[in-house]
Amino acid sequence: MNNQQSWERIVEEYPDKWVALSDYSMDGPTVITAVVRAVCSDNERLSKEKELDAQNMPFIWRRTTEIEGAYVL
Repeated sequence: MNNQQSWERIVEEYPDKWVALSDYSMDGPTVITAVVRAVCSDNERLSKEKELDAQNMPFIWRRTTEIEGAYVL
């Protein structure tokens, strides 16, 4: 999980997961390429975040599949 990948490839490889990304390139809020540092389900996200924080690794979280209703106000 240390190679730069396109967002499309990340979504294809890790469907319906949370991915922690570093070394990312973005166009506004859209990820273009990134290095995947962790992959997890909803229930695993907090423990993965603690692991990455302990390594002092800068990262952002993105979900590879939008959560239904997440953007409805």
